[in-house]
Amino acid sequence: MEEGNLNPDQQRESAGELLIDAALAGDEDAMAAALARDRRGPARSLHIAAALADSNSALALLAADAALADQPGGRRSWRPLLYLCSSRRRGHQADEGRIRIASHLLELGAAVTGREAGFQSTHGTMLWEDNELMAIEAAAGRAASPALVKLLLDAGAQLEHTTVALLQAVRGGSIEVLSLLLAALPSSVSWQTGWALRESIVAGRNDMARMLAARAHLPAEQALLEGIRLGRGRDLLELLLGNENSGTAAHGILENAYRQAVRHGNATAADMLLRRGVSEGAATAIDRILGACLTGDRDALNRLLREHPYARAFLGNDDHRVLAWSIRSGMSQAVPLLLSAGLDPNVPDCDGEAPLRLAMLAGASDAVNALVEAGADLEARNFDGKKPLEDEPRSAGAAGREGQNQMFERAADAVVSGDAAKLRELLDEEPSLIQARSPRPHRATLLHYCGANGVEEERQRTPDNAVLILQLLLERGAEVNATCKLYRGGTTTMELVLTSIHPARAGLRLALGEVLLKGGATLESRKTAGLCEAAALGRLDLVKAYLRRSTPEGASSMPELMLAEMRSALKWAREFGRTEVTEYLTGKGAS
Repeated sequence: MEEGNLNPDQQRESAGELLIDAALAGDEDAMAAALARDRRGPARSLHIAAALADSNSALALLAADAALADQPGGRRSWRPLLYLCSSRRRGHQADEGRIRIASHLLELGAAVTGREAGFQSTHGTMLWEDNELMAIEAAAGRAASPALVKLLLDAGAQLEHTTVALLQAVRGGSIEVLSLLLAALPSSVSWQTGWALRESIVAGRNDMARMLAARAHLPAEQALLEGIRLGRGRDLLELLLGNENSGTAAHGILENAYRQAVRHGNATAADMLLRRGVSEGAATAIDRILGACLTGDRDALNRLLREHPYARAFLGNDDHRVLAWSIRSGMSQAVPLLLSAGLDPNVPDCDGEAPLRLAMLAGASDAVNALVEAGADLEARNFDGKKPLEDEPRSAGAAGREGQNQMFERAADAVVSGDAAKLRELLDEEPSLIQARSPRPHRATLLHYCGANGVEEERQRTPDNAVLILQLLLERGAEVNATCKLYRGGTTTMELVLTSIHPARAGLRLALGEVLLKGGATLESRKTAGLCEAAALGRLDLVKAYLRRSTPEGASSMPELMLAEMRSALKWAREFGRTEVTEYLTGKGAS
């Protein structure tokens, strides 16, 4: 609706939301422009005054009506304390205003969590910036205010009820805030240290990394892998590796780190890990092939492809995504070699972006040409509906987008409540919903909601007729291997189903998995179905056919890549209780 069509109350509400948006974004210019349009906004609304850290206006409103202290309001339906803690206004004056307002809100009985009773943030808050936080998490990351964090801790804020307090402190960038939270962190949520450590590596905050590493379990796997991928220095990697006598339990982590070092062409990290006792044999042929591509060693690549002619058959989505990673990392010169090694130009990265679009945005014309010649899909759309070579998606207008978003929300509710009739009605009315994505940061499809995992807390449910709901969505054309941004991205419905407690508690975990497998779902991040899927379905005939087809003729022993695939297949056969397949694979040498 155009602003000229709004009544005076709607115009004031719209202007107030612009003020709040600007404050939460920390955009001083936008705040100044919005205030010029609505000078009375902070005096009219406690939520606006809190977001702007306008203590005079906030205290005047509270003096007139103390009951406002804990009332939700605004488009987000947040309480005043959460608006206050989430504001990115910087400077001494803003911080003084925050403390005055927060102190008074707490004195008047505002919940120190800043949330409704029973609120619990989910692990999804680790993945994106704009998510539902508790007041102390917001104070640490958005306000980045040591004084405000200390005030909340002194008022009884309990870190054991948070999920990302430390991670938000890293994002906020205040070493003092991080120190305060580490001092107060209970052992029950000490796992937050690992996530925050990884974030410090991404942010390049070595000072924070040193502080967190002193409290983390070392070697710190996720932080270490990120440091290797990002090419961080030797001193930082040594810090993340920890004591050289860390024990046998760490050996698997070190082997995985070595694989990442080899596949990303990080010779420094690879050498460090070999010195820690890792065997060169820990890296697979695929790791070495990818590493040769990224380092531009064409001779080594050609030799590896001759020695391992079946390697292309074992490339999984994680391997194919190295193509997008190379472009994002400024290594687009590696694209032709990666394509010659068999990487698929149409596998998007974990954010849903195809290599072609990334190359276009990076201005890497040689990579664009190579990708087009290799068959990159010019019509593929990302999570926002944009094609690789276009700037904007097809637009239905603001009103149209709002309407579709509301319809998607109703359909998601129908999925998690098991309302098949309502779901059919909505899909009949708007068939495009089957491919639509949530407007929320995780960008899940309706099918992903069947996983009851990582999405909004209230929607993590598995109804009694979940199998029927899943079948309905697949029959209507849902993409069975579509990915979303949950859990670092690139996540499929199958992965969500198999790692969620809700389908297991409902006794439907394996039944849902079977429906997905029969619909073409893949396992082990493979692009195409193969041995693992046949084993999970209990199709011994397909397992035998796959092994015959994939084993080199006249080979005296099973290729290592095939043995690794058989071990994965054995795992899935056991997962789904396929005894006959389990016995067959064990007899073939899988352990």
